[in-house]
Amino acid sequence: MRDDAPATLRAICEANLAAYILHCAGTPQGARHDEPALAWGCSGIGEPFLNSVVRTHFVDAGDTSDTSDTSDAAAALDEAITATLAVFQQRALPCFWWIMPSTEPQDLAGRLLAHGLTHYRNLPAMTVDLNKLPETVATPPGTTITSVGDTATLRDWNEALGATLSWSPKQRAAFLALHEQLGVTGDTQPYHLYLARLDGVPVATSALLLGGGVAGIYWVSTRPEARRQGIGAAVTLAALQAARAHGYRLGTLQATTMGYPVYQRLGFTEQCRMGVYEWEP
Repeated sequence: MRDDAPATLRAICEANLAAYILHCAGTPQGARHDEPALAWGCSGIGEPFLNSVVRTHFVDAGDTSDTSDTSDAAAALDEAITATLAVFQQRALPCFWWIMPSTEPQDLAGRLLAHGLTHYRNLPAMTVDLNKLPETVATPPGTTITSVGDTATLRDWNEALGATLSWSPKQRAAFLALHEQLGVTGDTQPYHLYLARLDGVPVATSALLLGGGVAGIYWVSTRPEARRQGIGAAVTLAALQAARAHGYRLGTLQATTMGYPVYQRLGFTEQCRMGVYEWEP
């Protein structure tokens, strides 16, 4: 993907997120649904981000005119919401429902609230031209960044991420098992992980998903004791440069408040805001 028109950039933010969620649902314990009107992925583990509805396109359901067609469309949407939530409810798994720029109908947020979801947050979706990345980021002496290519490094990556996010041992074990099933080694894989060490200690992580024609960045984390030293930016840059080496032109991510200025310094610009609604068991 090389078109950098604003509408295209918003579309690739959506497309890569959908590709990531559906990829992570492609395991024996996972489930996924991918149709033009509705797409969701269920990873099978208790992390709401990995149990997400990433496409909702019910064109006529938000029309307020009192016609039978509109009533039928609204009823179909409510049935779809109920049936989709049942996938996660039956598994007692938390889930996110994303409202994107292209989401239809426009009143979907109110419908989700009526079904028992709560507003979690609005996340900035950002993009970057990979040809305009900085070549290096200053980091402390003793910083090394490697791609995850074996089980031992995967375990270090998983432990660094889990410690940063304060995950329980059960959550860390489930996340590790998921990545062991997905497979994250080899140039033919769309999913790649990167680990930063400081004096040999795993301290920062990033993940790269090549999908939707662009490079998507996920799971950027830096342990508190290693922050504000450029390590998080460096491990993100390593993933983006790897994508560029594979011929990709554009990168995308969803930014947290803490990460936003870091990504701006790397050249990312905000394209839109994505609403996130959550259901919990």
